[in-house]
Amino acid sequence: MIGALKSGAAGYLLKSCSAKELVAAVAAVAAGKRFVSAEVSDALVRGLGATGTSGDAYDGLTPREREVLRAMADGLSNVDIAARLFISPRTVETHKAKVLRQLGLKTQTEVVLYALKRGLLKIPS
Repeated sequence: MIGALKSGAAGYLLKSCSAKELVAAVAAVAAGKRFVSAEVSDALVRGLGATGTSGDAYDGLTPREREVLRAMADGLSNVDIAARLFISPRTVETHKAKVLRQLGLKTQTEVVLYALKRGLLKIPS
């Protein structure tokens, strides 16, 4: 998201935004203003507060998001993660999207490599 805004995007919305938020975003951008969805704005503020000056996006993850990250790195499906954490598969999808967005990861391979670098996974001997 930050990359998009740095590249000149005037706004940023999540696919799950409401029709009301979409209309507000279009109106704001049409008026020459910038618009970032409330959910993204909250995540940015939370991330800034949690990371302090370190700039480490991992520090901005909630404990639950960290659990989901570890499960993703283990290669578990959404259903398996949901069963392990006693949450719904839809909630898993939401957490996964936030984790990927906040850490700037796109693929399963990137998730595994990130987890290895952070020491979240151990290579079996």
